Amino acid sequence: PRKHSWPKSRGSYCHFVLYKENKDTMDAINVLSKYL
Repeated sequence: PRKHSWPKSRGSYCHFVLYKENKDTMDAINVLSKYL
């Protein structure tokens, strides 16, 4: 279960830029997905 709901004023999506060095893209996404 999620602890907090997404604020309605922020829209439906979260946009971000992923900067990585010496890391495979899928490895970086897997790390991020653990926090979602």
